[in-house]
Amino acid sequence: MILDRIVEYLDYKGISKYKFYKETGLSNGFLDKKGSIGADKCEIIYSHYPDLNLEWLITGKGEKIKGDKNESEQYTDFENLLNSVIATQGEMLTNQLEIIKTLQEKLKSFQDKK
Repeated sequence: MILDRIVEYLDYKGISKYKFYKETGLSNGFLDKKGSIGADKCEIIYSHYPDLNLEWLITGKGEKIKGDKNESEQYTDFENLLNSVIATQGEMLTNQLEIIKTLQEKLKSFQDKK
């Protein structure tokens, strides 16, 4: 999957496999292998093609090129991310308050037994 997306990226950018191999130092035929690749190879590729969106490369989600979204889409993504963080923090705070309440009740119960 990742190798297929690398080939898709290269086609999109008009970069030949030969040029890719020469620039990255990866062996000829690397892109024709089956299976997954390691983080070290992803790091090499990213160092030569920093506009490559790593989220897209790894998951297939999002845009293949960083910054391909218009300003409105970027704002919406940021707003969604921010709302997600706020919701998660709210859930964590609620859970922590419940734990505190439970601990306070246990403490009161122990004090009442004395």
